[in-house]
Amino acid sequence: MRKTKDLLAWWFVAASDLRTRWQRLADWLDRRGQIAIRPFRMGDFEAEVKRCNALYSAATARNWGYVKASDAEFRHLAKQIAQIVVPEQVLIAEVDGQPVAFSVTLPDLNEAIHPLNGRLMSLGLPIGFVRLLFRMRKIKNARMMILVVLEKYRRRGSASC
Repeated sequence: MRKTKDLLAWWFVAASDLRTRWQRLADWLDRRGQIAIRPFRMGDFEAEVKRCNALYSAATARNWGYVKASDAEFRHLAKQIAQIVVPEQVLIAEVDGQPVAFSVTLPDLNEAIHPLNGRLMSLGLPIGFVRLLFRMRKIKNARMMILVVLEKYRRRGSASC
């Protein structure tokens, strides 16, 4: 056996500074008029999921290890993610009304789960579950789990969505 591929991850420490910087970049892109960045429309969930699936397939088809997700698989994943996502943290970049990139940033649930020591029940009562629900509202960290950009629009600022 031998190594086939290196996978990379980035860790940003000063989240508030990044948010300010990225907001400035998003505003700059919006002023240029070429790329519009908008949040995922939960009210139009099915159509938005179809747009994201088509974008995902088009943008990642040439990636190493790519496997096409069926519409049903992608919809199922989207419904699972929708249970924990903050809608304003799912962003879609569009050019002339056509999606060219999207990102999904999820709250870091480990922040709420860790203090429970693996217990949702205490004394036969769901005390840990109630603590989990309370702590989920106080999560401060997030993880960008998905970032998809059409190849034609890479290195143009749309990846900042």
